[in-house]
Amino acid sequence: MLGAVTILAAAATLAAANERAGLLVALDSWNGWQALASAAGWAYVPAAQPQPAAPDDATVKALNSLVASKSSLADPARVYLAGRDEAAAAVFYAVSRMPHLWAGAVAIQGDPVAAIETNRLFSANTSLVPFLWAAPAGARPVAARLHAAGFPIDFRDVSNVSAEDVLQFLNKARQDEFPAKIDCESGNPHFGRCYWLQMETLDASHRNDALPVSRVPPGSGAYLVLGGFGYDPRKPGPGVEVGWLPEGYKGPLKTGDAIVSIAGRAVANPAEYRSMLEQVREPKPTAIMIQRGKQRIRIETRFELKPREEQFTARVQAEYLSWSREMVLISRGVSRLKLNIPAHWAPVRVNWNGQAQFELSEGGCWVLSDNAKHAGRCDWP
Repeated sequence: MLGAVTILAAAATLAAANERAGLLVALDSWNGWQALASAAGWAYVPAAQPQPAAPDDATVKALNSLVASKSSLADPARVYLAGRDEAAAAVFYAVSRMPHLWAGAVAIQGDPVAAIETNRLFSANTSLVPFLWAAPAGARPVAARLHAAGFPIDFRDVSNVSAEDVLQFLNKARQDEFPAKIDCESGNPHFGRCYWLQMETLDASHRNDALPVSRVPPGSGAYLVLGGFGYDPRKPGPGVEVGWLPEGYKGPLKTGDAIVSIAGRAVANPAEYRSMLEQVREPKPTAIMIQRGKQRIRIETRFELKPREEQFTARVQAEYLSWSREMVLISRGVSRLKLNIPAHWAPVRVNWNGQAQFELSEGGCWVLSDNAKHAGRCDWP
C-alpha cells in the first residue's frame, strides 16, 4: 500500500498522457512522494525543513515563494500539494490559506486538528481544490467535523487506498486560472486572495448576514505549557509519545518521552489526550507524569488557552455570468478589493452587493472601492 514500487507501476500508463509536466510539492521527506512524481513525469520539490511543516502563515508564505520560483518547471494548472503524518495538518492549512496555488492536494495519515486550532481554516476557500485525505477509519469523526463545516474533502480509509488511487486522484485535478464562480474568506488581507479576486481593505462595519463565517470551528484551545512538541496520533499508547521537538527546544521533554498522566488521570492514548484538553476551559496549574525509559518523572506545568486570531473575517462570493456579461459580487467586511479579469470577460458590468455598479472596459487588474463611483486600474499581486 502506497509503496514506491506500486507507484512506479501505477504511473507508467499515465505518464505518457501528461501534455505538460505537473509539480508535486511535498511537506515531508517520505520517499514515496518522489517516486510518485518521477513516475508521473512531474517536477518534485521535497521538504526543506528538518521536521514536518507547521500549519502557520510562515509556512504558507514559503510555499508561495517556492511555487513562484519553480513556475518555469511545470504547468501552473497542475501544481499539487502533499503531506504525510505530522505534515498533513499543514496541507489542510495551506490549501485554505492560498487556494489559488493548488490544483489538488493529498494528505496521508495525520489529521487537520492543528490546522483547525489556528482558527484560520475556512471551508469557503477550498471548494475548487480537490482534496484527498487517506487516514484510519478512526479518523471519521474528524472528517465528519470537516464536512459539517463545508470543507469538501474526499475521505478514504487508508487501508483501502493504493498508490494508484493517489496518483489518479491528483492526475485528474486541474486548476482553472479564472473560474467563473469563487468564494473567499480571510481575516488577514495578506491572505485575502482567491484566484482572480484580492480583498484589499477589511472593514468590520460592512455587515452582511447572508454570508456566514465558513470557519471550521476549533476546540477549547487548551494546551500544556511544555514548549511545544509533536506526536503521532496513530500510536496506541499507553500515553502520548513525544515524536519530535522544535529546533532549539529548551523545555522539560525529550524525544521518546511518553506523557502517561495529567493531573493524576491516566492518559491511555493520543485520542484521550486530546479529549482531556478539550475539557479544559480556563488557564490553571497542573502536573503531568512522563515515562522516560524505566523512569517516571513528575513535571509541574499549567494549562493555557491559545489566543484566537482573526476573530473578525471578511468574505466575498463572486460570479461571472457570461450570458449577460455581468459580474455579481456579494461581500461581508470588505470596502476595497481588486479584480484581475481575463480579456475575454470584458467589457463587463460589476454589481457589488446590489448597490455599487462598475463598468470594466477591458481585461486586467481593476481596483473597486465602495466609496468610489468608478473602478481604477491597478497592478495585480
